Amino acid sequence: MTAAGETGLLAMAEASALARFTESTPWVEPLSGVLHLVGLVMLLGPVWLLDLRLLGAFRQLPLVALAQAVQPIAASGFLLLVLTGGLMLLKDTAMLTASPVMAWKLAIILLASWNALVSRRRWLGGGANSMPVWLMAFLSIFLWLLVLGLGWLLARQP
Repeated sequence: MTAAGETGLLAMAEASALARFTESTPWVEPLSGVLHLVGLVMLLGPVWLLDLRLLGAFRQLPLVALAQAVQPIAASGFLLLVLTGGLMLLKDTAMLTASPVMAWKLAIILLASWNALVSRRRWLGGGANSMPVWLMAFLSIFLWLLVLGLGWLLARQP
């Protein structure tokens, strides 16, 4: 996308009714923040539980049954994060879109999501991949910790 296209898209987002609502309603920002944290717990709790299982913890729990039990929670958490993150982005569109921290955070979220999809296919036996499952689980924990740290930094930017 060209700079002019990006500027037009940003201007449209900032001028939207939803952006005006988020800026004029005092409870939207704190509620979005709280729900964003709830989404983090809903995503990372199940993801890290599965990662730890892949790393050898909780061997008594069957992997497929565990995954089937926790994946809907993780998916709901991811959706909640996208929705609340979008609301927070509308509140500070110019600052967040210009922030290299935000760019890194989004890139690492994409990488962590890709890793989760590839890893899932791998341990279900459907994907050919030269990377061991334990390494993918370790990478998942590391990437999501990076996302958490970048989110913390983003929240403290002036």
